[in-house]
Amino acid sequence: MSAIRLLIDTIIRYRLDRDKRVALILKRAQHAKFTEFQATGYLNWLEHRVQSQIDVFNPLHRLPEPEQLYADGFPVLELGVLSENPNLRIGLPNDGAVFPIFSGSTGTGKTTLMRAWILAIDAYNRAHPECPICVICILRKPGDTLDLPDMLGRDRWLLFDMYKDLQLGLQPPPGVPAEAWIHRVVACFCARAQLQYSWVTLAEVMRWLAGVLNQQSSDKPIFPSFELMLDVFYAAPKLLFSSKTQYRDSVIQALEGIEKASGKLFRTFRGLDLIEDVLAREKCAVISMPNLEPYWLRQFVCDLLLSQVLLSRMHLLQRTDRIVALFAIDEADQDCSYLADQDFGAGLSPISQCLKQGREYGISVGLGLSALRPVSRMVLGNSTHHFIFAMGDEEGSDEACRTLFLPPSAKPLLESLRPGKCLFRQAGSWPHAMLADIDFVPPNRSPSPEDFDAHPVVPSIRLKDFPEVQQALRRRIGEAEGTKLRQTKWKKDEVSKLARDFLDAASAHPYEPVARLWNRIGTVPFARQKRVHDDLNNRKLAEFQEIRIGSANVLLTWLSPKAWQMLGKERPARTGRGGIAHRHFANWIERILREQGFEARLEFPVPPTDHPLDVGYELDGSIYGFEICVTCVANITSHLEACFLSSDLVKNVTIVAPLRSQVVDIQRTVQAALSLQGVQDRVYYEVVDLYRSKLFPK
Repeated sequence: MSAIRLLIDTIIRYRLDRDKRVALILKRAQHAKFTEFQATGYLNWLEHRVQSQIDVFNPLHRLPEPEQLYADGFPVLELGVLSENPNLRIGLPNDGAVFPIFSGSTGTGKTTLMRAWILAIDAYNRAHPECPICVICILRKPGDTLDLPDMLGRDRWLLFDMYKDLQLGLQPPPGVPAEAWIHRVVACFCARAQLQYSWVTLAEVMRWLAGVLNQQSSDKPIFPSFELMLDVFYAAPKLLFSSKTQYRDSVIQALEGIEKASGKLFRTFRGLDLIEDVLAREKCAVISMPNLEPYWLRQFVCDLLLSQVLLSRMHLLQRTDRIVALFAIDEADQDCSYLADQDFGAGLSPISQCLKQGREYGISVGLGLSALRPVSRMVLGNSTHHFIFAMGDEEGSDEACRTLFLPPSAKPLLESLRPGKCLFRQAGSWPHAMLADIDFVPPNRSPSPEDFDAHPVVPSIRLKDFPEVQQALRRRIGEAEGTKLRQTKWKKDEVSKLARDFLDAASAHPYEPVARLWNRIGTVPFARQKRVHDDLNNRKLAEFQEIRIGSANVLLTWLSPKAWQMLGKERPARTGRGGIAHRHFANWIERILREQGFEARLEFPVPPTDHPLDVGYELDGSIYGFEICVTCVANITSHLEACFLSSDLVKNVTIVAPLRSQVVDIQRTVQAALSLQGVQDRVYYEVVDLYRSKLFPK
């Protein structure tokens, strides 16, 4: 091969034409503008560049000219320089669509870059006080930007902490109709807490309480707290706000979980309003909520804050070309995952909606992510600027290459990036990825501040201290009972014998599904069975719960003390805890274990804790436990922590749930818990149908 041909092939193969001088050499070689001797000289000159490409291949496009890089204007918020041409600055604009993603493994510089971005915005605000950008930093871990209010001035910055005076109410922001806001809050809560089927139940009680609390119109309405809603669910008949008892039970479990996990955060009828308390005052704010568990509670808080600003500006038609509100959310991996989007009916979480619709309403969102692979396509597709730092795994590097429109050969370059270096890509006239050095800003090394800001609140009131709501609830119960009496026509003589037969069968076989109890009685039309169920329920002799197990709906029943007394029989000594379905499942598991020769029992104690397992048995000095999750998975991690971290006796725990999809959600929750990382191999997962099919074969 001639030296000229070899020179051309070498330049193209190793992408050496990114340099202007080498590009000129390639052009002259292609037109045979010099001799073989000259080509050999150029090959020797390029030898060290070739070796550099062999060591770490750089497939990036050539550097842009200034007019190409700044075709849409020079970046107002400067954040760094191009590594291969320090004269070219990079950054972010202050108007239009600005939805940057800062992604990379721990210690690579993404949090530092987000901090530099916020500092650049503060400098811009000081230079342009007539059109400030209100920054809202949502902190998921201690530190990071917690020092900014004291460093940049409390006259411009507010500092809120969920463990201090921060309280979030469920009240609608300015301009948003109450009905639309109720739908939004309930949709976010049910999606995050995995209560999609209980949506109507929660919306009904929130709508009713909002009406009771706001009988006189006001420009600042108050909305019920989770605490008050939970009190109402406890005080009201089971079917007052719900068509099925399992929907009510699911909501109660979720409300209990959020009440215990959030402390006083939501115990208010009217709490922090970002529109009135921050944006209208032209302030910036840091909202700190470190170590808030479970993970879905962090997601819900973030949803609530984003929705306050987005929905208010949408309903008030506040369109603008400049950025008015900017959300900086670090550690946002779980909020932006495709699983988080799937939890919403429209496949669009509040973060995704902000990225999709926020531009025309002056909203910007910046996301700090550790990995790109789990990120929703809606988030990746609508992000406008990417700052990709070194990835810690191969899958992350693959996704980074796809996001930056780079070939797989760019992975070594990604993996070789040192802290402070990143690959930068922006939407616009120059869409190619570029190697960049970010501006260094000192990280936060200050101790935790002692002075936190407060905001106007309307304290929550419990039902026992709220006579107006008590009276309204009694009125609602009376109306419901009156309607029920008018609509129901009992045929007492026809069903009384059947009802007695059913009670006898249920007392003799207390944990069998209702369908099998009727099979024991004989052939009874379904309509007559339904009348018996309604009669027993109204007489408070029996309760019924229909639950989905596998691919079938299964009806279960539980006799009341009144029924046992009427039959002249003694109730079972140990029934287990929880609702109807929970008690049935526990007894099915206990029965199967006893048939297998184990001395299993309900509510098995775990020394030295006061936490009992739903079902357990002891073998060779070790405890084997079973925990049952019927509807809510919020407290499963605390149960497992009590078993494995507070006791050395538990060998393993099997989690049992009615549906395969619930098992997947539970497994995801357990695997995400940092405290349980060392015991994942001791947690097993099963569906209830495994036990039901053994006890009650078709």
